[in-house]
Amino acid sequence: MDLLNSLLPIIGIIIGASIQAYFSRRSEQKKQTLTNKTLAYVDYIQSVVDSVFTESKKRDEVLARAVNAKARICIYGSEEVIKALGRFESLGANISTKEQASIFSELVKCMRMEHLSEDSINIIDELDLLLFGNQSWK
Repeated sequence: MDLLNSLLPIIGIIIGASIQAYFSRRSEQKKQTLTNKTLAYVDYIQSVVDSVFTESKKRDEVLARAVNAKARICIYGSEEVIKALGRFESLGANISTKEQASIFSELVKCMRMEHLSEDSINIIDELDLLLFGNQSWK
């Protein structure tokens, strides 16, 4: 009985340390996944916006960044973001018409929804202004 009483605290410490290690590892994985997702989203947005303002000789570099970001979005992105990205890509993944700009704004909104409360996403007009300025569409 004395042996059992002396082993119980050691067993408790081992179980407690194992549980703590598991949850710590799980938390770190979630944090890394969120970081990877956020970077993929930002890289894609940046490459699309850059493609609008980049001269033709640097366009291949910008497109390569977009392809890289799309690949990461396919891995880390949510279902809603992947669907919105598909809609934008089906229109040519370009921002030269009002419809393309609107779909791109919706894509950005979907990306924001994952990280922020719903109260903060009803800002599509402000997003349009920030992303496109006073761009007049043909």
